[in-house]
Amino acid sequence: PQIMGFNHARIGYDSPHQMFEAFQGDLRYHVLALFDFVRGPRTLSDAVVALQRRRWEDFAAFYNGPGQAAIYGARIATHVEIANMLPLV
Repeated sequence: PQIMGFNHARIGYDSPHQMFEAFQGDLRYHVLALFDFVRGPRTLSDAVVALQRRRWEDFAAFYNGPGQAAIYGARIATHVEIANMLPLV
């Protein structure tokens, strides 16, 4: 995942530098940051609602901005379809 430095406070860092240092230290902080970013400061963010409702374009607009939401939303939809074809173990 990619979290822009200006979102550092949203995911619990005091500065972009602190976020960068954590990300350099361990890959898991990148993954945790994605979940923190999507969850947001409220109990139920617009991004979580978009995911729950399978509104991929809305989620893409939240995560990447509105510029290419249709393209990214379609990519997410395709990957969700592929994931749903995988057998449950």
